[in-house]
Amino acid sequence: METGQSKVLAKLQNRSKGSYDDVKTQEAKAGGRSLPAGLKGGIAAATQLKLDENSRGDPYVYLYASVVTPEDLNGIHSGVMWTLADSDYGTYQDELSKFINDMKLLGFEELVLDAADETELIVKCIEAIASEEVFFEFNTSNRARKDGSYRPFVQGRVDPPKDAPKKKPAKDGYKESSQPSSNGAIAVGATVQTIGDYFNDGETWEGEVVSDKDGETEVLFSDGETVLVPSDSLELTSSQEEIQEESSEGWEEGDRVRTTGDFFGDGEAYEGTVQVIGEDEADVLFDDGETITVPSDSLEAPE
Repeated sequence: METGQSKVLAKLQNRSKGSYDDVKTQEAKAGGRSLPAGLKGGIAAATQLKLDENSRGDPYVYLYASVVTPEDLNGIHSGVMWTLADSDYGTYQDELSKFINDMKLLGFEELVLDAADETELIVKCIEAIASEEVFFEFNTSNRARKDGSYRPFVQGRVDPPKDAPKKKPAKDGYKESSQPSSNGAIAVGATVQTIGDYFNDGETWEGEVVSDKDGETEVLFSDGETVLVPSDSLELTSSQEEIQEESSEGWEEGDRVRTTGDFFGDGEAYEGTVQVIGEDEADVLFDDGETITVPSDSLEAPE
């Protein structure tokens, strides 16, 4: 368990106050079915479950997912987020209930019932999604946003589609990220905000960059929704230089790197090119054509 995750787990334990026992036996109910519009019956692959905290210090759990069907959306990255804190959107227990509900829908009801509390459950679910092939059905909302973005609602676990790509066990536990835009203008992990009244709601929204590709930036906004936004509709509130300075190894975009030791667990060291620098991590386009986010201290210069 990483030190950062341990700190977040400790914070959750202080906030729990018996909430887990109150909600873990509730019947799982699929959300989003009553939406008047939006995609129904899509299939996605769960690629990673991540525990972290936002800029306010509130713990959150984020499920990274890659759409498999419908075919015209294949490969699009999306996700589901649960912020485990009291907020304008609900109480800690409300959010915990949603998280447990969705873990049951993903097929982890036994983990839910066996776990002593939410901290143990989160750790076990992170491990399970890293080691298993997890595919799930989802519906989406259809919020009136300029970019037509949608929010997925978990409906239940399904068998892997026949033509679904197999997860590479050696690379489990690290989020896949889209190849960034060639100009490298926005780094993964940078803090950004919308320019003007982008969402037509009179608000300026802040968030953290998840990926940046071909003039479009995927942003995890402060309300917990991940949206793909045109890059020119965003402005940085933390500079590219600040993000790079926080990198422990000082890699730069375009550097050739190699994984250290047996990082992917398959006895091989893989070489690639750094695409984007994040806080203590880097997006690397490996020579096999796959872009993966890797901790900076797990990379070294090739001989």
